[in-house]
Amino acid sequence: DCDHDHHDHKHHDHDHKHHDHDHKHHDHDHECGEDCDHDHHKHDHEHKKKKSRHDSGVSSVGLEVEGVLDIIQLNQWLGSFLMTRGDDIYRSKGILAIEGTDDKFVFQGVHMMTTMATSANTPGIQPWGENEKRINKMVFIGKNLDREDITKNFMACLVKQ
Repeated sequence: DCDHDHHDHKHHDHDHKHHDHDHKHHDHDHECGEDCDHDHHKHDHEHKKKKSRHDSGVSSVGLEVEGVLDIIQLNQWLGSFLMTRGDDIYRSKGILAIEGTDDKFVFQGVHMMTTMATSANTPGIQPWGENEKRINKMVFIGKNLDREDITKNFMACLVKQ
């Protein structure tokens, strides 16, 4: 005799069927004689083009700027920029040079969610080479992006040499 509960942990598979509809186009052009007794009709099919969700005002702003960035200023600007404009920013990414380290900083974001990693913990990304120019690369993809404003604010994060 067993004195403990047996729980039935069944996993439910939901069948999400996709229905294929066969839209046959009938060819009604054929020869008929004078005594023809069937209906002659044509099918006109109208195909409306669906409007893409990201149609209006979508653009990208890419920056390539030589120099090193002040991590505190960068975090403050990026934080407030993504907080206020996050809904409009579909994707952001960059490779950044930060003052005081040879590590490359790898930035990625989707809307307001962002990650910042370094070359030390990102496979395939090497630290800045001894003679490699520190060129920051940053891209924002979204709607209603103000290239001038983004550029000005990004440049303000550079350490003045």
